[in-house]
Amino acid sequence: MAKRRAGHMRIWMSAIALAALLPATLLADTVWVKTSGSKPLAFENVHIDKLEKVDKDEVLTFTFPNGRSTQKSFEQIVQIKSDDEPVLSAAEQAFVSNDMKAAADGYRKLLTSPKAWVKRRAQLRLAESATQSGDLASMVALFIQTASTDPQAAAKIRPSLQGASPDAITSAIAQVRRAADTGNDAAKQVLLPFLAELYNSKKDTASAEKVLKELNKSSPTAANSADVERARADVALSAARDALSKKNYKGVIATLNTNASSFTSLTQQSDAMYMLAEARAGSAENENELKDAALAYMRVVANFRSAPDAPHVAESLFRTAQIEEKLKKPQDALTIYKQVAAEFKGSPAAQEAAQEVARLEKSEK
Repeated sequence: MAKRRAGHMRIWMSAIALAALLPATLLADTVWVKTSGSKPLAFENVHIDKLEKVDKDEVLTFTFPNGRSTQKSFEQIVQIKSDDEPVLSAAEQAFVSNDMKAAADGYRKLLTSPKAWVKRRAQLRLAESATQSGDLASMVALFIQTASTDPQAAAKIRPSLQGASPDAITSAIAQVRRAADTGNDAAKQVLLPFLAELYNSKKDTASAEKVLKELNKSSPTAANSADVERARADVALSAARDALSKKNYKGVIATLNTNASSFTSLTQQSDAMYMLAEARAGSAENENELKDAALAYMRVVANFRSAPDAPHVAESLFRTAQIEEKLKKPQDALTIYKQVAAEFKGSPAAQEAAQEVARLEKSEK
């Protein structure tokens, strides 16, 4: 009887051991790796072990059923299917199918995965899928998550706001504000300039200025960083535009002159110089002030005529022609209008200039 019970016990123990082995046997991964051919090479029924750095390259280690292991560069891996990571598998399938919105949704859920290789895969793929799909929420989530661990890396994946909807901007403000309130000083140096940019895009200059003051107070050493300088410049330009729309010409000139050193990019400089000319033209009350305004417009032309897309050059020439008319110089105005119509065909300024040419030539007859 005792021997029989011992036999049953061995059978039960074997069954339990077999049951414990079943998940490892049933759960299998597939890794597709880029090759020189048209199709990636599939490594099936493998087990993904870990992600590590080897000679500055990130490599994924996985094991075959026979126990042999191999490593492949993460960048060379086209797709991963993991039975115990269904969210990742779905995101990977969406990514290779070019369904970038679905891919971004999936990868965003994995940013807090306890598995290092899953988390890193999500980070790398989310940056691309969210950018292509215009998913600002996902881009911001990745930016925030990276800022908490590697602020320098986060600065390189700062989301673009181009084409973002007002609702998306509002949601992003809430995301970044929460992260900045709980983040350390290093993270704040990256998050707060972006928060100022978000406010600025909503034309909420007051909130943007408040954020920059907050940053300067919490981390004075960051006050002259490139991101902060860009944020400060954008806030100043936004404030100047607001003042110009309200015909507060003195406010425009004061704001731009005070922040002149912050305008380092070509776009910022051309915007600032053009608004200065607009303010001088708007406030001109006599002939000399009109001439000063014309010179201000011509400075824009001289500085940016050879720049890519010649920012504000066509408008500045057109405004100069209008001033020449006010100064009773219709022939000079006509010459400039013709120049705008010929050199900037297809632009709004060229279309207006062509109309002015027709008007002046008709009046001469």
